[in-house]
Amino acid sequence: LWLTLVVSPKGSRLQSIRNTQMVMRNLQLLQQEQKQVQALAKANGAANPLIQQSEKINEVCNDLVAFLVEQNTGTKINDAAFENKEMFIEDAYIDGYWSDNPDAENKLNELRKMSTEYNATSNSISSTQLFSIPLTENVLDNTQSKVSDRLLQTCTDFFQIQMFVLQNERALLSAK
Repeated sequence: LWLTLVVSPKGSRLQSIRNTQMVMRNLQLLQQEQKQVQALAKANGAANPLIQQSEKINEVCNDLVAFLVEQNTGTKINDAAFENKEMFIEDAYIDGYWSDNPDAENKLNELRKMSTEYNATSNSISSTQLFSIPLTENVLDNTQSKVSDRLLQTCTDFFQIQMFVLQNERALLSAK
């Protein structure tokens, strides 16, 4: 029974490779979606306060994912760096990442505030059904115990926030 709780070094390495590939695929999907929405925005040419808020939210989410990955690996997030240096993302507990870096913690608090404002703005737009950014049961929920936060779930939370925002941008731009 005791041996079933032990992960072999090979198994641990394979899981870290999968974790890295998952984060990189999420980034690729997100970047592709952002390019498509930017092309739609350029063709549409309309400015919208919600889209301006979206850009700021995307920027902060990108910064926070990059921060988490750099804290975890010691390397900036870059597909080539991970492959060439054999750097892999480990699904670590991240509670110390925030407390050890007040700038990152301030950005996370800023994202919480921006998300609340974004939801208020999106709810005031009645012409299109828009998604609200979830504020509970994810990285934005500051009532949860931070001890249980793990890197992969937190990165996924940021990706989901960005995808909600991008889907709303697409809906707004397509409605015109």
